[in-house]
Amino acid sequence: MKKRLVLILSILLLSISLILPLVSCKKNTDVEPEKKEVIPYTFVDGSSIYIKMGTYPQTIASVSADTIKANGTYDEQTGYYTYEGSLYKLVIAHPCTQEMSAVFSDGQSVVEGKEYAFKVEDIIWKLINKQLEEEDYFAYSNKVLDTAIYQQQAKIGKASNNVYYLYDSNNRLQIEEEIYANNWEYSVLRSALAQFYNIAFNEDNKTAIKQVDNVNSSQDSGGDYFPSHQNNTKDYVFCLSKAQASNSRYGFTDEDKERRLREVTDYAIAKGAFYIETTDGAKFGWIWTRTAAQTSNSVYKITTTGDITASFINNDDDLKIGYVPAMRITKI
Repeated sequence: MKKRLVLILSILLLSISLILPLVSCKKNTDVEPEKKEVIPYTFVDGSSIYIKMGTYPQTIASVSADTIKANGTYDEQTGYYTYEGSLYKLVIAHPCTQEMSAVFSDGQSVVEGKEYAFKVEDIIWKLINKQLEEEDYFAYSNKVLDTAIYQQQAKIGKASNNVYYLYDSNNRLQIEEEIYANNWEYSVLRSALAQFYNIAFNEDNKTAIKQVDNVNSSQDSGGDYFPSHQNNTKDYVFCLSKAQASNSRYGFTDEDKERRLREVTDYAIAKGAFYIETTDGAKFGWIWTRTAAQTSNSVYKITTTGDITASFINNDDDLKIGYVPAMRITKI
């Protein structure tokens, strides 16, 4: 009897030892892996950290502008149409024709003067100071989102000393003689970015975006350029300076210049952005910096190869350069 009881207990223990791993395995497959957020509204791609914040027109729509106008609802405040649950922006295309034929991401050629619809989508920003112990996050858009002129041609005037100044409507110097045509503080580009800030972000977004005291002097902006007087400016959204776009702390160096490259959106293409398409289909565009260059009518830009060169702001090329917004976000 005793031997029989021992045998029964041994069988029970063996059965339990075989069943437990199966139960344990089933339990583990039902549990989702822990999802770790670096900071709110972020995601990680390889070694880079990105955020989705704000919205802006980007990709060509799969429906026509006529269909959206006929069946959508227009919001005068935002300038967007709502159609079948999505937001769209309608724009008449004026594509760049300089050494290129503009093509959207869906393969269709861009027709001058034709109206197109673009889907309003999340803006993706790369945190370029993710490894640094700074008091905020430095975010740089992952795309060329739009185009803008640097300054109105009507306000640029050449004086007898061959220097380009800003003039008002009465052909008088707008501020004073040291306010040259390439001044960031009074530029149309800076105003365009202020408008972008109000369009792209809701009030919750804006509480996280810091107002930055941007240094624009020749010594701190990265240029041994024409001695243009540049005041510091307070900006929520801005273009990088030449110095920032050359700073290894943010991952930008001349040896690794392709890190400066950004692809153009379909919306920017329709607005006239110049780009070069690579063999693998990437479309890299020209990008403004906010730094004055060697002459009173030139500003530094990032080229389609990642180099930083001067660009005149009183010719047609000015209309083909896009902007990649930057901003600082409060750490949470």
